[in-house]
Amino acid sequence: NIYNAKINSATNQPNLTVQTNLYYDGKILSEGQPQAIEISKDADLSRISDFNYLRLNAQVPTGDYILQVIVKDLTTNQTTSQWIDFEIVE
Repeated sequence: NIYNAKINSATNQPNLTVQTNLYYDGKILSEGQPQAIEISKDADLSRISDFNYLRLNAQVPTGDYILQVIVKDLTTNQTTSQWIDFEIVE
């Protein structure tokens, strides 16, 4: 969820992008490209929900990973990110 995104005065909608990066062993394994977040006309603009899927190849090594999600507000030029650690085991 994205909270309190600024409204672009030209479109009356927030102007947001999301990017996901995957790290393994301290190195970037997959760097996503920023993608525009599609917002429906009847969405609650104070709390915008966005989701996506990430499918890992069956041959990825076991170990510790980090998934980073970066959201950029193009109206204010502000960026925020969150990450989650996870482990792949046999």
